[in-house]
Amino acid sequence: MTHAACGARHTLLATARGRVLSCGHNGRGQLGLGELPRGALSCDRPRLLDELLGTRVVDLWAGFEHSLFLSGAGLLLSCGAGDLGQLGQGGESPRVRLTVEA
Repeated sequence: MTHAACGARHTLLATARGRVLSCGHNGRGQLGLGELPRGALSCDRPRLLDELLGTRVVDLWAGFEHSLFLSGAGLLLSCGAGDLGQLGQGGESPRVRLTVEA
């Protein structure tokens, strides 16, 4: 692992190849995994973010209930709580899927 970030109740990890794993609480979609199976609110083992396959992540950050990922191409991807504008996407709804801001 080359990068790690911790939010209030979630953790993000990045590998040397730019792949990202996440684990912990997902109540606002901050893991970037979408909806978890059977309505689960947390993931107790790191899981690969399939949506980022093919995207080399060079940095990442974890906020209280949101996550940000910077790609090697300079795109900022975000997910999780956005009620205070922390995702930079406008609106106040949580995002359970990664959304790109150029």
